[in-house]
Amino acid sequence: CVLPNRKSLTTPPTQGTTSPKPQNDRLQFRLVGYPRKHNEGRIEVFYKGEWGTICDDDFSLSNANVLCRQLGFVSATGWTHSAKYGKGLGKIWLDNVQCSGGEKSIELCKSRGWGNSDCTHDEDAGVICKDERLPGFVNSNIIDVRNKVEKVRLRPMVSTKEMPVTEGIVEIKYKNGWAQICDVGWTLKNTRVVCANTTCHWNTGVMVSDNGPLYAYVDIPLKICHFQLQYTVRLKGGAKLGEGRVEVLRNNEWGTVCDDRWTLLSASVVCRELGFGSAKEALTGARMGQGED
Repeated sequence: CVLPNRKSLTTPPTQGTTSPKPQNDRLQFRLVGYPRKHNEGRIEVFYKGEWGTICDDDFSLSNANVLCRQLGFVSATGWTHSAKYGKGLGKIWLDNVQCSGGEKSIELCKSRGWGNSDCTHDEDAGVICKDERLPGFVNSNIIDVRNKVEKVRLRPMVSTKEMPVTEGIVEIKYKNGWAQICDVGWTLKNTRVVCANTTCHWNTGVMVSDNGPLYAYVDIPLKICHFQLQYTVRLKGGAKLGEGRVEVLRNNEWGTVCDDRWTLLSASVVCRELGFGSAKEALTGARMGQGED
């Protein structure tokens, strides 16, 4: 059993109104923390460009039902308090949330309003959803990141017929032409992101700068690029490098892998094949969105 937080007896929601509706932002939700299964965890909300948590004050199973449906599950079987899945970071977006259970979105429930909280992350709420997906639910519970850069390329500094190009000036497709990237503040991490968008993927990229206003260079050993081109496994739908839905190329067609018996050991094999180390987490239940074919 979960006891109500004491502050709920002395700190009612401000004016008892619904949370102001986000302006031009579609709310996103995710389950995070440790240890947990794919259908449970600390509930986090993406609002105004930032992930944040929900305080456990006045939290209830009705709240959890609303949130689980927004995550694509049919209902909730429970909820947790006092940061059971670990403490979050950043904003505590909602506090004293009170849902009746039938709301289509958490933003329609009564609360103190967005960003108005007297809690700490020691009070982060979690939900446990019934492991059954809503029919037709296709949205990932990870924020939908759309890369606005259409293409990235390395332009050789000297004329060459060698393919693939493994070093040169970094350029991005912009409108109807190609634009260069300024090297001010350029780091090895930037280089790895660029390599991840080229045939070389990322591995041992080295940043070389001429301290000028126009150029940034990438230098990657040729043998690594040749190795990467042989890959038949990829990650799709992830919000950042190194995570995503596992897809495998077979008979010239990309397909997915079922999560039955999917473990951290299985995920580690994929990670090593992609040039990473061991896996941090093995996700199930189409956490990174449903594949096709």
